[in-house]
Amino acid sequence: MGALGKFGDRNDPSVLNAGFQIAQFWDGRAPTLEEQAKGPPLNPIELAMPDGAAVAARLKAIDHYPAEFQAAFPGEKDPVTFDNFAKAVAAFERTLISRSRFDRYLDGDNLALTGKELSGMRTFIAV
Repeated sequence: MGALGKFGDRNDPSVLNAGFQIAQFWDGRAPTLEEQAKGPPLNPIELAMPDGAAVAARLKAIDHYPAEFQAAFPGEKDPVTFDNFAKAVAAFERTLISRSRFDRYLDGDNLALTGKELSGMRTFIAV
């Protein structure tokens, strides 16, 4: 459910491992995580903010955010911007990496998968 109680017509894709994707959103319309991060705040069904300036104004109104943006974007006169918001969200999303037993196997842990799983993997690769 969005900010005004409305529901969109699609489910949101997971942000797990999103940093490894070549495009964002189900239809691939955002080429980067930064561009993807700008979508929901401006979507009238999701967060319903009128524009990026309104997002920045809302962030500036949260007591600790201006100082935290200054720390994250040092040297900028006014670091609380819509672009920096998107950079911050994208940086966080890049940390959301799932690690499965298969990943551990690829990293050299030969005991991470069962014999049955290894057999299935070999069948899959061979086909």
